[in-house]
Parts: sequence; structure tokens; C-alpha cells
Amino acid sequence: MILTNGATPIKWEIQVGGNGLKNYIGKVIARVDFGNHKYAVWTAFSNNGVHFDCEYGHYVNDYDEALHAYDNKIGFASSYEGRDEFATELRIALNDCGVLLTE
Repeated sequence: MILTNGATPIKWEIQVGGNGLKNYIGKVIARVDFGNHKYAVWTAFSNNGVHFDCEYGHYVNDYDEALHAYDNKIGFASSYEGRDEFATELRIALNDCGVLLTE
């Protein structure tokens, strides 16, 4: 996962999007080297499954607070029917980046 805002992702969950959303959606805890806080918890969106834009942030200085915000961040509900091609593309893209995924 590469965040387009330059922050460093620490923990994330991504799912196949669609139905009016970008192809991949999820949530991320990131280390922020800019601004007034150490950590941010964002909703993440991507068309290619590798480069993610982030919105709807929760900003904190304590990792435990970030984890709490992450655990309480509501995920998107999306039907996966007909979206298997994006899941396959995501696995391929991440494997190409050196992240080995299994089904």
C-alpha cells in the first residue's frame, strides 16, 4: 500500500469496492511525518489497489488511540458479486510490490 499523501501505512484493511465506489476501499493507520500529530486513521480509496488516496481522518499522538479509532471506523458494505476480477488484480499488484498474498 502506498499512500499518495506521503504518510507511512502501518496497519490496513482493504476490500474490493465498486457499486459507485472506487475499485478498492478500506481503512488505514498511518505514521504522519507532517502536521501536528504522529498518527492518522483514514478511509482509503484506490483505483489500482496499490496507490491510495485518504480522507475522513482521525488524528492522534498515541498509537493505542489510533488503534481504537481504527477498530471503530466503519467499513463500507459492498456487494462483491461480479468483482472477482478486481480482487485478482489486487493480489497480482501487491505480489508485484513484494507482498505475498494467499487466498
